[in-house]
Amino acid sequence: HARGDPCSGECEDQYSGTSAARASCGRPARSAYGEGSGPKGPNELVQPVVRVVPAIITAAGFSRLQQELNYLWKEKRPEITSRVAAAAALGDRSENADYIYGKRQLAEIDHRIRYLDKRIRTMQVVDRRPNDNNRVYFGAWVTLETANGDLSPRYRLVGPDEIDDKPEYISIDSPMAKALLGKSLGDEIAILQTGTSTKVLTFDATTEPTRYWIQRIGYEAD
Repeated sequence: HARGDPCSGECEDQYSGTSAARASCGRPARSAYGEGSGPKGPNELVQPVVRVVPAIITAAGFSRLQQELNYLWKEKRPEITSRVAAAAALGDRSENADYIYGKRQLAEIDHRIRYLDKRIRTMQVVDRRPNDNNRVYFGAWVTLETANGDLSPRYRLVGPDEIDDKPEYISIDSPMAKALLGKSLGDEIAILQTGTSTKVLTFDATTEPTRYWIQRIGYEAD
């Protein structure tokens, strides 16, 4: 829907009342060729407009990425640059291990800096709790209960750029997160466990879905 028009509801499926829900509702292009409709003539090619969908992330995750970028740019890169310059001053660079290793480090750091700088520009920070704290949305901590009454570790639904921060984090794009989204306390979900799963609730692969019940939902900070 156009910005400012009433939302159909699909935007709230994942974010439920957060700032990201509204910010992600950008005005769609009026045509596949952008403003002013299509090609001007029969032989003219016009590239379609591709709208970039922002990646969502928690405020804490966004802060960590910013800190990493600042550290690499302001501290780590100058440090390695100084080492490379000192190693280069020693003479033959082709057999200088410190110079070769330093240049490789610089290349890796520059690659990471470029990635972070580009990625951060496209991110949408979700920094507000949903209106309904009894449903699972982005940022929720979820505790599951088995049929035997056993409780699983807590899991938190976060953005794909922050799942390595803590072992309990699962990506909002993962099958497990999609099974949880929108569910309420006491709702049942079924998860098929495979040996290649990156986030596991058990250590055994299963051929039949394992059933869990949502025992707790929380939106507290880390």
